[in-house]
Amino acid sequence: MSVPASPSPFGEANPEQAAETNLNAAKIARAVGGEGTTWACAVPQFVPHLELTWQGQEYPIDAVALESQYKKAGDLLDRSFDAFKDSVRHQAVKNTLLAAGLRTVTELPLAVRVANDGKITWAGSDTLLGPLSDPAFTPATGSFTLLSQHQCTKLIIATDKERRRVSGVEVRDLIADAPVDIVAKAYVVAGGAVLTPQLLSVSGLDDHLPALGRYLTESPLAFCQVVLKKEIIDGLAGLLTEDALARVRAHQQKNENAPLPIPFDDAPPNLFIPPTTDKPWHAQIQRVAHSYGDSGARADDRVVVDLRWYGICRPRKENRVSFSPTAKDDHGMPQPVFHFTPGEEDNANTQAMMEDMIQVAQVLGGYLPGSEPQWMAPGLAGHLAGTTRMGTDRQTSVVDSHSRVWDFDNLYLGGNGLHPFGNASSPTLTSIATALHAADTITATVQNT
Repeated sequence: MSVPASPSPFGEANPEQAAETNLNAAKIARAVGGEGTTWACAVPQFVPHLELTWQGQEYPIDAVALESQYKKAGDLLDRSFDAFKDSVRHQAVKNTLLAAGLRTVTELPLAVRVANDGKITWAGSDTLLGPLSDPAFTPATGSFTLLSQHQCTKLIIATDKERRRVSGVEVRDLIADAPVDIVAKAYVVAGGAVLTPQLLSVSGLDDHLPALGRYLTESPLAFCQVVLKKEIIDGLAGLLTEDALARVRAHQQKNENAPLPIPFDDAPPNLFIPPTTDKPWHAQIQRVAHSYGDSGARADDRVVVDLRWYGICRPRKENRVSFSPTAKDDHGMPQPVFHFTPGEEDNANTQAMMEDMIQVAQVLGGYLPGSEPQWMAPGLAGHLAGTTRMGTDRQTSVVDSHSRVWDFDNLYLGGNGLHPFGNASSPTLTSIATALHAADTITATVQNT
């Protein structure tokens, strides 16, 4: 992957960061739901022979159990496989690519609900929490309190022979600038692939967990924007279903002088090319409101499509995030320092991925000026994983198949950091599935304590 090195995003606050090993576009979200507050709601499953298998190793959760949890996770998120299938642009792009013989092109699985009146509701953390996200809600049994503007700064660890327990956590009320002590029967840390190992590290678990922060993986991201060919627009009659074509005709009748036959309220395309073992990347063809995808006044937005190709990097022990013993972040915690270099196979796959994206783009049209094929900055995909990886032993992983930290009775982790083999697909659905798999064990821990 030929991406120029960039300086640390933290400037002088992060003097230990080497530019050549930085994931300078990596981001964190200090909010309930984490990246779920900014995501594009793509929820594909991991591909068994690519992302659930690596070098003869199987994903730690049994395939049958994981499939069951995928189903539950999809139901919780209102997963849809056809929310935008009636879109004029969706059908035009999909059928153009299928006619060109460019392998599987299908609908992107999305966490979205489309009502009968056309209202679209995208899934967020409130979708999963349901009534618990309402501060005024009081459960019929038990209790639930969502502490906004609070920061967990340390786990208090108690050791009993070879077993360890979390006996409490130190939390800071950021508004009152006051400490708060919280004691529970079980603890779950789900702060993402950077903040979770940060908290475990500051709590003194580096020596106990040799894999903590290591085996860092990311998804290289290639991007371009294409203006659809005039031949595609002129040939809509041969690309659309009768219902979609009727909407085009109605638009033309209502707007006789309109230069484009695409309705103004036409939903954007949301197409998916899934990863395979010989093409280990996935593609999303959409119009998504990312800051780097604004077409501005350069073209009518209805004929612009975004192409995003997400690759895979395999785990390497030396790829890691460490935490500075001296520099602090904005919240007073040890500053993250990235040490990441793609392997030779990663680079070869990423180069092939770029060539694949260009091949698809050429079928659809010409590049929007300023949005020609390009590598996005490392870490921008937001798919960091591996730093708290799930596995079968404490030397090469941080948690077991139930997301419990090795040798702990009551400490569990969640989030994308658990994925052990790298991923080409968007990781959110799998992260929720692993959390659901852990839920029964966490419940048993609470009940038996």
